[in-house]
Amino acid sequence: MSNKRNKIKKENSQKKEKNKGTLIGQISVALSIATVILGAYWQITQKIENINVNIAKLQEKQKKLNDNLSRIDTESKEIYKDIYKDKGVNTQLRDIWDILGIEPYKADENFVGELGNVEHFNSNVHSSISRTTVIGTDANGNAHLADELIGKMVILVYTEDDKDVFFMGKFNDNYHWDGYCITNVYYKDGTLFGLCESNFDDGKRMDYISLYREDNNEWTYTNRNIGADGNSGITKCFTYSTSDVKNFTETNVRTNDFILPDDYIEQNDFKMLKYYSGTTSKEVYNDTSGNAYEVIYYSDGTVKTLYNGQFVDGTFNDSTGNAWDISYSEKEGVYIYNKGIFKNNYATDTVESEPVDLNRINQIIDGKKYDCELKWR
Repeated sequence: MSNKRNKIKKENSQKKEKNKGTLIGQISVALSIATVILGAYWQITQKIENINVNIAKLQEKQKKLNDNLSRIDTESKEIYKDIYKDKGVNTQLRDIWDILGIEPYKADENFVGELGNVEHFNSNVHSSISRTTVIGTDANGNAHLADELIGKMVILVYTEDDKDVFFMGKFNDNYHWDGYCITNVYYKDGTLFGLCESNFDDGKRMDYISLYREDNNEWTYTNRNIGADGNSGITKCFTYSTSDVKNFTETNVRTNDFILPDDYIEQNDFKMLKYYSGTTSKEVYNDTSGNAYEVIYYSDGTVKTLYNGQFVDGTFNDSTGNAWDISYSEKEGVYIYNKGIFKNNYATDTVESEPVDLNRINQIIDGKKYDCELKWR
């Protein structure tokens, strides 16, 4: 009996030791898990803190970037003002030209025809100037030869077709017009007839911008690049009335007396009559690409006609059947859309013809780019 009791005690003692070991193992595991969790928590906390720090840095960088962009925008506007405002860099450059000795010369009569080639938009203007050609005479009556004026910007004054012409440009050592040239032309009463500026490359005209009076108050503006197959760009027709008279003469004209076409339009009340985008040749609209267009306006600025298609000899002429126009019918009081064949500005055979409202007009012109205002009635 005693042996049995001792055996039971021994077994209970072993169980207690075993349970104790198990408990210690569980506590150890729990402590390990807790350590891992605390470590992970600490790492997460550190990462969150690092993220917050980085976010703060990014916000600071963004603020600095915004400040810099704002400063750059302000400085850009100031630079623009400094360049183009009155007495800005643009004006100062012209004044510098004067200081450097750009004085007007009265063009020699034998040289006037040469200048006419420059002014009349010939694409190739390889001059017949030689080193001994008399270019003009100064205010003291001294003659100046081509050889002494190579590469120098000069102002030349002459008369052509009963108009006073003021030309500024230069020729290179090949005696070909080179670089920037500008011409201002006035009627004898001092009112403006026309303006033209061009860029030349060794006698070859590369482009031109011009504004000239067609008849009374109607003006034509062109901005074109010269190509082998025609001159690409735009033509605008305006109405504008002026009686302003120039305040300089052929002997005291200065570089800042010259007027640029775009400046003159911007500074005065020109009203658009027509806008053409496409190629010209023989001084009229000629474009068979199908991408040319013309907009004709009423006096209030609303669209009278919008035409897309081919042009031949200055008129709507397209036999492809793909040309179309939208024209306002004063009789019906609505716009009419016509698509088909056009001849001499009119649709002669239409595959589509319908009255259209503004929603339908927007559908027709959707995806097409027009560089002029389209204001519908």
